[in-house]
Amino acid sequence: MNKRRVILTITNDKAKEISTNNNEVQGDRSWNSTMDWTELPGDTVIQLFSLLNDHDRVNLSSVCQSWWSLAASPCLWRSLDLRARKFDISTATSLASRCSSLQKLYFEGEESAEAIISLKVRTLIQLSGNFYGRVNDVTLSKIVDMNKLLEIIEFGSSYCTGISSEGIKSIAMCCLNLKKLWLSGLKEVNSIAINALSSNCHSLVEIAFTDCGKVDEIALTNLVSVQFLSIAGTYRLNSYLVIEHWIKFENLLALDVSRTDISANAIDRLLSYSPTLKVLCAFDCEEMEQDINFRPKNEMGIKLISILTYTSTLLDSQDIMIMPWIEQVLSRCLLHFAITNHLPVRYFWLYGGITFITKFLKSSEEEVQERAIRIIPKFATLNFKEEDDDAVIDQRVEAIVDWVTIFLNLVKSSGEGVKLEVAKAINILFSSEEFASVTVKRGMEVLMKLLESSSKLILEEASNALRCLREMVPKNQYKTNIIGTLAIMTSDERINVEISRNGCLDVLVAITQDCVFVGVLEQVVCVFANLIGNTHTNDNDIIVGYKLRALQALVQLIHSTDKHTRQEAVEALSNLSFDERNREAIVAVDGVETLDIHVTIMGTLWNLVFKPKIALRVVEKKGIQVLVRICLVSGSELARFLAILVMAYIFHVLPEGCKYTIRDSSNEPTKTLRIGMKHIEDFINSFLDDETLKCDDLSLRTIDLYRVVEFARIQDVHKLKCSGAEIARFVDMLGSSYSSIKSCAAFALMQLTASGYKNRVHHIRLINDKKTVRILRSTFLCWSAPLAAKIFSKIVIRNLNYDKQLLKWFMRG
Repeated sequence: MNKRRVILTITNDKAKEISTNNNEVQGDRSWNSTMDWTELPGDTVIQLFSLLNDHDRVNLSSVCQSWWSLAASPCLWRSLDLRARKFDISTATSLASRCSSLQKLYFEGEESAEAIISLKVRTLIQLSGNFYGRVNDVTLSKIVDMNKLLEIIEFGSSYCTGISSEGIKSIAMCCLNLKKLWLSGLKEVNSIAINALSSNCHSLVEIAFTDCGKVDEIALTNLVSVQFLSIAGTYRLNSYLVIEHWIKFENLLALDVSRTDISANAIDRLLSYSPTLKVLCAFDCEEMEQDINFRPKNEMGIKLISILTYTSTLLDSQDIMIMPWIEQVLSRCLLHFAITNHLPVRYFWLYGGITFITKFLKSSEEEVQERAIRIIPKFATLNFKEEDDDAVIDQRVEAIVDWVTIFLNLVKSSGEGVKLEVAKAINILFSSEEFASVTVKRGMEVLMKLLESSSKLILEEASNALRCLREMVPKNQYKTNIIGTLAIMTSDERINVEISRNGCLDVLVAITQDCVFVGVLEQVVCVFANLIGNTHTNDNDIIVGYKLRALQALVQLIHSTDKHTRQEAVEALSNLSFDERNREAIVAVDGVETLDIHVTIMGTLWNLVFKPKIALRVVEKKGIQVLVRICLVSGSELARFLAILVMAYIFHVLPEGCKYTIRDSSNEPTKTLRIGMKHIEDFINSFLDDETLKCDDLSLRTIDLYRVVEFARIQDVHKLKCSGAEIARFVDMLGSSYSSIKSCAAFALMQLTASGYKNRVHHIRLINDKKTVRILRSTFLCWSAPLAAKIFSKIVIRNLNYDKQLLKWFMRG
């Protein structure tokens, strides 16, 4: 390996922060120093490597041969956290040579099981992570057979449905030093498996079988060494049968029976007669909570943690030995509640819940911190019964602002697993206008720290959060809170005007032509999108003189290998297409032919074809081929729907003008009109089930419209919000002589009047006039109209009638 010379240059800016031999370097001294890092002593280099994650450590070790050898020192590879990275066989193979002494492995991913085997490690003491169901008895037996020194096996909150009692027996036979076992989602844990653990694993102190179909609860008492036990979420718990055995548990200190059907009487007996129990966790135990006569005697002084008895000081006064277990079970419990929205009790979440989450964020265990972070965006979207209560909203917002402040401390000092969860949480919070507006300042500080990470997953989440922020945060907040990058600065209309006047577009165009770095191009196209989005809406003349070059640059960016760059470029073209002056220019620079498959593209084309002249140009520039291809291959139902709408409208305004041909699957020339109409008809009919397609005029009058709507509803259609002019297009298309176009128009109106609440009211307000209703009624009654047009027209009429009162309220407001 060739030696690379590494030079450390220290400027007088950094000099203020550096001290040497405990003597503070004066901040006003101007000096520069260079140093050959490859000459550092070996123990110093190892200390340096210990501060890095595995990815950075491997990269830095390539400096020279000596560093390569030092980076492989076993002391640096005792623990490996791969939760923020893709852990598959190729990753494992690349790390295997360094993991001969690995003791702790943290992992995530569906390919993790085979990857662990490929590591070929035989020294593991702890194995913690999530297989997401992709592990079975055979694979597990291989892992434990290779790692017989395992003391901790913890497979997280993801269900291990592929593991049975046989897998537990393999653990018991191989891992004689086992101290902690945590498994979830098993179908059954029988007495044979439990007795195998009892016979072989004499050091087993903590065990959990959560959310299992059936656990032999009586056999659990044979685990005489166990002090901490959780069977939370386990089904079919026979509390009357097992309670007499459990009160004789020899060393049990803490028991978690949350989310089971344990009775109030059983809880009372445990509290009264268990000689060793100190903590009993029983959250969301309906039989107990619904028993109005439940008054636990608690003669043994056992701490009961439940929805009826929690206090804000619960986590302050616990035994230091039991406290980590309480944090584990409660954080898992609250995460389950948040994910399933199973406990929408306002007073719990706003008092006990907030307190718990805050304390979990400050836990010494990173796993507890990660669960707390995952709870927060779920808590932000919980549906409380009293959602109109301003006090509820204020308290929730205040809590989330405080938690984002804690995030900043976590990302400065925690591992990559915590950082990844923080990035995900910020991403979700920034996608909500309500929370983005109040967390933007601290949230941006958190993101800036996260962007220093070398983890691809963390960087992707942080980048996604920035994109959400650009879309969601009101523009007047950018000027004071987020000035720092050109992309964010141009999100403020007042700032981007000044930037544009100083030659920004010239620079952007030049960078687009010369730069090959994806990250830079992504920021360039973001600035383009911001500038274009603001200038066209204000009828500003900044783009005049640069328009053609800017359009050509955007078309070039659509060819980028980075999907986010392509998406931003498409959205920028979409914004430009709203301005009538830009439509012909977009077509002129082949903007239609180069567009990539995305929902936004369909919106762009919908704008482009508003005039027959532009529609013809779209056809000439192979726009129909783009539409047909999207209809055939797009994974987005909404994109296919919009493609059908654009195609139908083109055929409506140019029934005789579509003379160009495309080839079908048989490679035979077919008229554009004919093949396009066939795609439209097939698409519309695919949203009618077999029973509906068999309807005649008589049965049509008694058809279950609700069933039809549920079958025909397009996912994400609530994102569409049409103008009055667009509604007028659909109404005009109802009068088409082509049955496919008529059906398409009725189908579109049905989707718009059956979408989300706000948009439904908006569209009904635009549609509900006498002329439109008359056309809809005549379409439904016309004997020669296609079946789809009749059915969907009838649904639209029903929707209009159904929402009359709602419309009146909306118009008054």
